[in-house]
Amino acid sequence: MIKNIEKNLKKNEVLTYFLFIAMLFVFLFPPMLEQLSIYRYVRLTQTGLTLVFVVIYLFFMKKNKYINLLFTFFVIYGLASLFNERYYPLVIFYITNVSALILFLYWAKGINLNLLLEAFSDLSLIYLTIHALSLLVFPTGVSAMISHNDREKPLFFLGQDNQSTILIIIYAVLVILAFLYERKHAYKPIIASVFAIISLMMSESTTGHLGLFMAMTFFALYFLYKYRHGWLPKKYSKLKLSNRVRSYLPLIGVASVLIINFLFVVVNVQELAASILENLLNNDATISSRSIIWDRGVEMFLQNPLLGYGATANRYIYIERGNMHYSAHNMFLETSLMGGFLILLIFIFMIYLSFQAMNRLKNKDLRFLLSAFMVIFFIMSLVEGYSVKHTFMMLFLPILLEHGQAGDLIIKHNNESMQWRRK
Repeated sequence: MIKNIEKNLKKNEVLTYFLFIAMLFVFLFPPMLEQLSIYRYVRLTQTGLTLVFVVIYLFFMKKNKYINLLFTFFVIYGLASLFNERYYPLVIFYITNVSALILFLYWAKGINLNLLLEAFSDLSLIYLTIHALSLLVFPTGVSAMISHNDREKPLFFLGQDNQSTILIIIYAVLVILAFLYERKHAYKPIIASVFAIISLMMSESTTGHLGLFMAMTFFALYFLYKYRHGWLPKKYSKLKLSNRVRSYLPLIGVASVLIINFLFVVVNVQELAASILENLLNNDATISSRSIIWDRGVEMFLQNPLLGYGATANRYIYIERGNMHYSAHNMFLETSLMGGFLILLIFIFMIYLSFQAMNRLKNKDLRFLLSAFMVIFFIMSLVEGYSVKHTFMMLFLPILLEHGQAGDLIIKHNNESMQWRRK
């Protein structure tokens, strides 16, 4: 049955494209629409699809290190929640919200990677267009009554400022990535970039403005690098990294990310640059009081370092300070509180696998785009904790692209056994 479905999808590209669009819409449901009653049916669909794709993965697909680590991540998260008697339904939410998306992407890549990227691109462009236009019409958001707390709250299509900024950057990257992979429809990345810039400029998030500045800087530098033969002397323009040096780049990247986070979150190195922060960022040395939150978060981690605290009723709210409750405002600290040192090690290894796959991509433009995004993402995540779903999805993308460039994996059926081979 699975073989016949895959065979028919490979033959019918129109059907496959719309199936991919529908699946991505279900898994990447816009934050604003989550407030509607229809969202309960979306969650049921996500849960059902999780069961389907888990079965397909276990019995019909080649096992993948990243996906195996993802399962281990959630097992530890579930155990941490069980031992701490925490809000266990959130574990189920994450498993059915995140795992199904990653498994779908892995399965869809084997059907048609080009169509998957095109569906990603088109849905992302639609989201960016709606978000930018809605901001232009309703710059303060659409007021709506939130049922679970009986109060009005301004809603934005891709979420509140601090959370929407990374989604805007992610969806813009997905559009550009599809163009670089297929070299078709050049107008799409242009439109996506325009709407992304409008949305980020209208945002009140300092992190979002920083992300926009870094993105524009990286693209300017890459443009200068790509056309360096026209302005650099020949002896400099032909310089390249040796294969030996390149092989260490993933490890250097992971180490750099960890060191920077350690210096800011644990050592509080930003206090040494208080005057610079005040003058350049119009901010104090605590970075909008995040240092105080980080100190409390580190204390909590040290009190329960092995398994952390598991799930919480409010997703990311772990830290208590007086009568106030806060998220960790740092991705690695938040991960540590979710599942302690064990889950943090798994997360770090998943990042390494992503960097390793990215380093092996043959397309230099794709390597640059994903590398630039990772730098922007990890700098922004220094002061914000972002969606687990989008984090794991973007870390998985280089792995998808690396496998795609080597040939799609297909299932070979015979009367006695089932094995994998390459086209």
